[in-house]
Amino acid sequence: MTEEHPHDITVAFGGPVGKGLLMSEGSGRSMFSYRPGRHPMEGGCSELRDLFEAELRTFAGELRTFARNLRTFDRKLRTFGYIARDCKTGWICAESVEEGG
Repeated sequence: MTEEHPHDITVAFGGPVGKGLLMSEGSGRSMFSYRPGRHPMEGGCSELRDLFEAELRTFAGELRTFARNLRTFDRKLRTFGYIARDCKTGWICAESVEEGG
């Protein structure tokens, strides 16, 4: 939104905060400013929390489904004489397993 350095913006907000025209909370990178009586989290964050909880429940369900599918895939690979071995995270590697070896 701006090309100004974050420190310069913080310094610029210092005047209005000092005069009571703006309020600020936090420190360093987590500091934010707002108009008095207009707190951005006024009334709490319950709607946002509810949204995130719903998204997390959906994501957790998708992860459970993915894990079941991976277990099924692993069983199928083993049925055909393959085994997952020395795989990088996020990759499915299969190597032939020979009888008696």
